[in-house]
Amino acid sequence: MLERTTRSLQLTDAGSAYYQTCLRILEDLAETEAVMAAQRTIPSGRARSPLAGCCFLFSPDVRDVYFILTLFIQK
Repeated sequence: MLERTTRSLQLTDAGSAYYQTCLRILEDLAETEAVMAAQRTIPSGRARSPLAGCCFLFSPDVRDVYFILTLFIQK
């Protein structure tokens, strides 16, 4: 993958192809990590709480969070 002489060091055709493939893989990995990081910043799922007041901790703009409130009534 390398051609080496006493005065120079160069990639062979196979070495150059390998290097280019590695660069594409690293770029794809960086893009995948960016997508995953962006998805972590958007809250989604269910939130359970016995207290109704906790709903105000979340922004009204968050539409993918579902609240399940449990009310306990004592007689």
